[in-house]
Amino acid sequence: MVPIRRRRRVPSRSAIVVSLLFLTLGLAGVMAYQAWDATRSHERIAKETLEGHALSSAWLLTSAIGRDLYDEVLRKGLDASHKAVTSYPDAPLPPFKSFEKLLGDFIWSFPDAEFDFLFRMDFRKGKLEFRGNDPPVGEAQEWLKVFLKELATAGSEGKKAPPAGIRIHGLPSEERILVYGIMSDPASGERFAFGFQTDLVPVKAIVEQVAKGTPLLPPALTGTADQSKLLSFTVSVPSGRAVYSSVPQYPVGIRGEDTVEPWLGALTGAVHINPDAIDRLVIGGLPKSRLPTILGLLALTSAMVLVAVFQLRREQELSLLRTDFVSSVSHQLRTPLAQIRMFGETLLLGRVRSEEEERRSLEIIVKEAQSLTHQVDNVLHFSRAQRGEVALSLQKTALAPLVSEVLESFGPLAQAQGCRVEASLDDALEAWVDPGAFRQILLNLLENAVKYGPANQIVDVRLRKGAAGTVQLLVEDEGKGIPADERADIFAPYSRLERDRDSGVAGSGIGLAVVKELARRQGGSVRVEDSVSGGARFIVAFPRDAGSDD
Repeated sequence: MVPIRRRRRVPSRSAIVVSLLFLTLGLAGVMAYQAWDATRSHERIAKETLEGHALSSAWLLTSAIGRDLYDEVLRKGLDASHKAVTSYPDAPLPPFKSFEKLLGDFIWSFPDAEFDFLFRMDFRKGKLEFRGNDPPVGEAQEWLKVFLKELATAGSEGKKAPPAGIRIHGLPSEERILVYGIMSDPASGERFAFGFQTDLVPVKAIVEQVAKGTPLLPPALTGTADQSKLLSFTVSVPSGRAVYSSVPQYPVGIRGEDTVEPWLGALTGAVHINPDAIDRLVIGGLPKSRLPTILGLLALTSAMVLVAVFQLRREQELSLLRTDFVSSVSHQLRTPLAQIRMFGETLLLGRVRSEEEERRSLEIIVKEAQSLTHQVDNVLHFSRAQRGEVALSLQKTALAPLVSEVLESFGPLAQAQGCRVEASLDDALEAWVDPGAFRQILLNLLENAVKYGPANQIVDVRLRKGAAGTVQLLVEDEGKGIPADERADIFAPYSRLERDRDSGVAGSGIGLAVVKELARRQGGSVRVEDSVSGGARFIVAFPRDAGSDD
């Protein structure tokens, strides 16, 4: 009896697909965890970066204040004081009016300052002399004697004591500036102290000067943004009272603080970062918790897996669509895909040498991804138009914001080609259009202008009123223009100019066909003419109201 060979059972394709789908679900769970962990890490790094900006800004603020206090108050004031107290070494101090004349440049810089007195103290004799409108008496005079003796004692004992300085003292709201210096008489070698006291006007004036003229954040980071919109700061005297606060003041959150050298007044500068400026100061912004979103996406993925089990019958249809897509635009996808792969592998293998190179690589990946997205959208619009499945939602729409939005997203692609896009928009113009279709039209025209125009050209985008109740969108380049005998053909599917057929410029020939079809379905039209510069000027007309035509 011949044994019967059992046929090996081959697993069904559906079972394999289902297994792969559940494997995908498991991978999605792992990726969700990684995304959550990356978000948490990004948040920590972003906060550290902002705190670093705040600390750096506080340091720049106090450094600038300290520098100007030294130059404008300490050095100029002590020069005048030294001349006054050493003119007659063994004689009484000169009249206070003489001292005010010697101050010269100091008074010119701070005309509103009120000077209390000039002083000189002989440490050997213990004699303290004053000239001025408001000399200290009682406890105030004793405090000054003790303070000066402590400075002299610290210097004679070899302790670190600066030979000159600024001391801010007094009750809150009544603080005064004491400018002092300690020197030795060249003839006798005896040490003596000298200086003067004034109000806080010089400090306030210097802080205001620093606030107006000192950038506290790197210009490369802030660009042309107003500093007051990015941060606020407060400068306080040692008692804690604020003597200057920038306007507006932002809530305490991310904060940095630094203090001027004690011998220059020990002023404290506190910087607060504007919470609304985080996106400008930190690449990617300060991320919010995305755990609910991640969990929701994971749940959605699970549901999609279950639905996909019952959608296997559509495999043939999807495969046909995929084949059609590849055959139509594969040659346009090679360059961006190669760029994305190259820079992705560079990042994956850790071959970047600095954070700047890493950021640049990511920017290139995003730019090329945007290019791919545009190509895919173009093909989809064309395919739907060919099947008569274009569904537009026409509505009264302000066109200027739509144009600005498209130009902002297209900016990196234009810059990569060395082009600059300039816009002249009338904010009052409205038209009866589908916003998505309008964006696609403008994107196609911009891509055409950049692709076929010269490097460093200016692409001009304008909105203007047209004839017979229409609004016109104009896109003008500085390229070679469109020959008159080919203008009627360029809007046909798969059509390209004769001069571009054998050029190295890639093109599918469907961009302008999509423009014409979308314009027609919105009740508009499109035409091309020569521009002033010799390039091409595309004019797309849209109806201003429902039911009107061009």
